[in-house]
Amino acid sequence: MLLVYAVHLFVFYQVSLANPTNFGRHDVLASNANDGNTRFFIIGDWGGLPFVPYTTPSEIAVANAMGRLGTKLNTSFQLALGDNFYFSGVESVNDPRFEHTFERVFTASSLQTPWYVLAGNHDHLGNVSAQIEYSKISK
Repeated sequence: MLLVYAVHLFVFYQVSLANPTNFGRHDVLASNANDGNTRFFIIGDWGGLPFVPYTTPSEIAVANAMGRLGTKLNTSFQLALGDNFYFSGVESVNDPRFEHTFERVFTASSLQTPWYVLAGNHDHLGNVSAQIEYSKISK
């Protein structure tokens, strides 16, 4: 069973490397990002890989696109819908996944606004309380 799991993870990572998402050109519809509207991102199932390097090319591409659009749209916050850390959440507030899957990926200045995070089923396989506590020390 463990071998099957490892093979699936390997294939998932290889497919992700071979086929990174192409977000192409973004046409921003808002002519004025300071028009009084609240703008935010909703992101789900972004939890990376449970082994080094923890991230995927698709996750990095999404983070980069969010950073560019966040600047253009003057976003106020992000709402993360869960499955933040595949496949079994985090173990503690000191888990290296916070650094590798989150802090080093979502680095754009426009994303340094509040993140409101929900826990998904994969997160509940780990320590959800650690994710809550990490929000108090996140960079």
